[in-house]
Amino acid sequence: FNAGYMLEHGVFFRNMLPIAGMAYLGTLISAVTIGVGLLAATKFDLVPLNNDASQSFMIGALLSSTDPIGVLSVIGSPAFENVSRGIKTVILGESILNDVVAITLFKTFENSGWIGQEINDSSTSGSKNSQNKVYRDVMFTFARFVYTTILSVITGIAFGLGTSSISLKFTILRNFSKLELVITFVSAYLCYCIAEITEASGMLSVFVCGLVLSHYHKYNISKEARITSNELSAVSSLLSEAVVYIFLGMTAARSIQKNENLQYNFPLIFLCLGLCLMGRGLAVFLIGLCSSSCSK
Repeated sequence: FNAGYMLEHGVFFRNMLPIAGMAYLGTLISAVTIGVGLLAATKFDLVPLNNDASQSFMIGALLSSTDPIGVLSVIGSPAFENVSRGIKTVILGESILNDVVAITLFKTFENSGWIGQEINDSSTSGSKNSQNKVYRDVMFTFARFVYTTILSVITGIAFGLGTSSISLKFTILRNFSKLELVITFVSAYLCYCIAEITEASGMLSVFVCGLVLSHYHKYNISKEARITSNELSAVSSLLSEAVVYIFLGMTAARSIQKNENLQYNFPLIFLCLGLCLMGRGLAVFLIGLCSSSCSK
């Protein structure tokens, strides 16, 4: 929510084509590259994974996600002072939408777990009917991803415009800044809940909702509520990131204990690292080349 609520709209929408390309197509290319690589390595027993295509692609979607906080810290370093604002915006915008796309892809592959068995059956039997069924399943997975994305965007826009209409029509709310804050954040939370209930992406919906609220609703509320909502949104985002990193650190610390069931598999780690670099490099090269050709 904070990513959309605090975003600079002008620069973001001027670079929307490369941002959307890197976030959607780039993440998809990266996830598919990692998934295919892991599936091939599993076929030859190079890594200890189940011979399941859905599991490989779920790992690919998970590893294709980037960290916006890490990107912000890198871009803010002195080494990036001479980098143009447009490139910084593309990198930041891609990192924001990348998380949303990666989670949407993960949920899509998770809900399509039966694809893995059919891919294995087609590879062993080689029949034309099995191959046609795999193609249909792949198209269904792609259609589900598009459906999830569209439904998430519509949900976010609906809640954003609805809340903005309330703040525009009922100007008496400007005398109650606390109530304005409640309406702002409750609408975002309801947007997330409705998106999850309808099997859409809650992250994408709440991002779009925050984007619409910052463009319309933010200027309909009082100055006190506007300033407080900005600060409260930023603090909540920072606190949530800190909690996530704390749990990640605790999990990593527990994994090195002797009696812990978690184990490190270095061939799998290095393979995933190489596939991540390969998938990300391929995505950036292809999308960057297409974006440069379209902008000329």
